Amino acid sequence: MTEMGLVLYLCTTADIWSAHNRSFFGTTVHWIDPAELTRKSAVLACSRIRGKHSYDAIAALLEQVHMKYNINQKVLLTLTDNGSNFLKAFREFSCDATDVVDGREARDNSLGTAEGANGAELSEDDIVFTDMQAAMQRSDTSPDVEYSLPPHRSCASHTLNLIAGHDSMTANDPSYKRLYYSTMAKCSALWNKASRSVQSAEIVKEELQTSLIVPNSTRWNSHYDAVDKIRAVAVLSEPKLHTVCEKLTVATFRPNEITFLNEFCSVMKPLATALDILQAEHNCFLGFLLPTLVSLHLQRMVCGLLLHWQML
Repeated sequence: MTEMGLVLYLCTTADIWSAHNRSFFGTTVHWIDPAELTRKSAVLACSRIRGKHSYDAIAALLEQVHMKYNINQKVLLTLTDNGSNFLKAFREFSCDATDVVDGREARDNSLGTAEGANGAELSEDDIVFTDMQAAMQRSDTSPDVEYSLPPHRSCASHTLNLIAGHDSMTANDPSYKRLYYSTMAKCSALWNKASRSVQSAEIVKEELQTSLIVPNSTRWNSHYDAVDKIRAVAVLSEPKLHTVCEKLTVATFRPNEITFLNEFCSVMKPLATALDILQAEHNCFLGFLLPTLVSLHLQRMVCGLLLHWQML
């Protein structure tokens, strides 16, 4: 963590996830190396958490991590998903970005040394530590406990995924709804059978010479990928897909449902591509966001015109 002492501005991310009936809290930090002008990242925390994931408990956890590494005055913003408790934590306890910058400049001026201006660590007397257990207890008993969190930004990929998922499930057209739910119900039945039974998975592999992709809620493109895999199987050999459904005692797809799979994937492919761009591990930057959204909007308009033309 010595490198963080040489930079003035940082960005952190925070997330909570569950695995094997246990919850975990993770925090990462990101900065630009002043010498090489390259982006650097590090993991600050990955610890198990117990109890309710309330907004004040989240605020206490994140503040503790920032204080532990003495970066609370350097973090310009923290990025999270759109979880309601995360949003409320920052709504209640975050400060304005200008306050962070002003606080940083005031801190450097008060140090009055070149080392301080370059982000050297404070002495032990200047560091304020938070007792996490005590903080959690205070948050349960005193709603007036104040925490100091940096400004907040919601993850663009998560927001985009929520918008698309919400729109696809809440379309007002009755015929679309019926077709959407009947098709997705049969897809879900296939995924459930193939993922919960070794024998069923072997039937799929034997008949289709491939495996199905099972959606995962933590992978935002997985639903599209899973649907597209079934669509591709149907395009290559619709009779084999029917055979698999019959052997797994799952309702077979009707011709209009196969057509729906094709159209669904055609419409959703630009979104899936946009999410792949915005979720890139290394080669993605803030400057990619607006061009990606503009391109997605234009592709959506083109798809809409093509579908309208086909219906005429």
